[in-house]
Amino acid sequence: RFRRLVVDNGFDLEVLDCEAMDLASLPPPLGWLNARILQVHDLWHIVAGYQTAGLHEVAISAFQLAQFGHGYSAMFLASTALGAADRAPERFGLTMDVVFSAWKHGRETPPMIAIPWEAVWGETVEAVRARFRITPYASPYPSDVFERGIAV
Repeated sequence: RFRRLVVDNGFDLEVLDCEAMDLASLPPPLGWLNARILQVHDLWHIVAGYQTAGLHEVAISAFQLAQFGHGYSAMFLASTALGAADRAPERFGLTMDVVFSAWKHGRETPPMIAIPWEAVWGETVEAVRARFRITPYASPYPSDVFERGIAV
């Protein structure tokens, strides 16, 4: 079941400490939105088909940006693109391919922020995907291309 996947893979449903980040002081709905995306980030990895390797962390940020315009995702992607262009220009094209393909995936996927995750906890990943019409991400490159130093 879905719960088992989260537990077995060591995913964390509280990626960052919302209280330490003082998210409650943000105006509604920003406090809720920022806290919620931190809570469901790893669930999105599983359901939307993004691995936890470096390239797919970039990809899921593009997916999140396309889903609901998350400001952190925009800043992360801008920094990533600038870093690739400046420090690793050979990776720039690959990085942008992934950003645009994941962004497109995010636009084509029904809004995952609206899924009542607590209510689907006992379902399988396949059942959640079918119920909410979510297709897994089809990455144009291996998710661990950076870690393994693969030339593409």
